Amino acid sequence: MPAAPPRALLLLGLLLACDGGDKAGSSDTGGGEAGADGGGGDGAGDGGTDGGELQLPTIDGATLSPDIAFIGDTLTCTPGATSDPLGETVDVLFAWEVDGALTDDTGPTAIAPARGASVRCGAIPMAGERVGDTAWAGPLVISNTAPTAAGAEITPEVPSTADRLSCAALGAEDADGDTLSESCAWTVNGAPAGGAACTLDAGVAVRGDEVGCTLTLSDGVDEAAPVTSAAVLIGNAAPTVSGHALEPDPAGAGDTITAIWTAADPDGDWITESHAWAINGAPQGATGDTLWPGDFVRGDTVEHTLTVDDGLTSTISVVVLTVSNTAPEAPSSG
Repeated sequence: MPAAPPRALLLLGLLLACDGGDKAGSSDTGGGEAGADGGGGDGAGDGGTDGGELQLPTIDGATLSPDIAFIGDTLTCTPGATSDPLGETVDVLFAWEVDGALTDDTGPTAIAPARGASVRCGAIPMAGERVGDTAWAGPLVISNTAPTAAGAEITPEVPSTADRLSCAALGAEDADGDTLSESCAWTVNGAPAGGAACTLDAGVAVRGDEVGCTLTLSDGVDEAAPVTSAAVLIGNAAPTVSGHALEPDPAGAGDTITAIWTAADPDGDWITESHAWAINGAPQGATGDTLWPGDFVRGDTVEHTLTVDDGLTSTISVVVLTVSNTAPEAPSSG
């Protein structure tokens, strides 16, 4: 009997020509006919035939596990019991299909491909050069893998009443490479607050409030297990100054210069204000919001410093004006 062909060639020929095909052979010279005439045969020729039919090894099915698999999982093809009518040892070869196409895998295990792929495995009995029918298992459709997150984090870490808060996932992953979306549930002092967005507007929580966030990732098919951030404590917000300017502008040496501004406090605290003036960098004695003429001349640089304080935090604003030339007055007639 010639040597068996290499397994790779045998497997390729098997899958292309033998799966579910007719393995029956015939012989017009074999010992089956001689046996019927009493010509010294026993009904089986040297080629493993019985009455002209090739006798092949068999396999009692195959199973593909696990029943539910995700990308990267190990898939196992388990063959059923094998037998051979000629009593030879039966080896089992394996074949794998993904979406109807053969893969390079030829062992009893394979790695699950991408989500949605349809996988089959085949167990092929072989005794010597005789190859039996392939027992196929499957198909198994690879399931979606839900995303995961290691945690959630609120920024800024030390917020005030004036800050808009954001909640973001830490260590977000999706094995299928899907684009992920986030939804959040906010709490202020343990009570629900805000909507499902992962931002919380300034002013929803005020000084002294404790804010938390629970975040859920989704890949459009499945959701991750929710993750909860560490709580942050809302601190004091400094008072604000807007519209700080000096009037008139331009100002001449004979003008009275007055500071204007608008101050506010996000926490609603009472605000105190203080003033400081300087001319060409030299401090002046004025402590109100007005600088009188006579203290400055054309070309001088006038600086006003405004400090607003809410009792916890202060804000400083500085504006500068250069004194302009004052046009002469026309002489009066008469």
